[in-house]
Amino acid sequence: KRAPPIAQENEEKHQWMTVMLLNDKIKTLTEYIHALQHRIDRERIHRKNLEYELTIVHRYVVNKDKYKD
Repeated sequence: KRAPPIAQENEEKHQWMTVMLLNDKIKTLTEYIHALQHRIDRERIHRKNLEYELTIVHRYVVNKDKYKD
């Protein structure tokens, strides 16, 4: 058997390192995306709670004459 040329070995190592680097970057980006999705979900829940509280205040203001006595 013939040994592969050194240039080809270096190219294969370079490709392997590039794949590993890209894999690491994709993993990091995936973690960021999950964190952002979690934060968006929390903000959405918080916003719904604020909307509910605002609705209650609005009903009270609109119907305040009913609540005077």
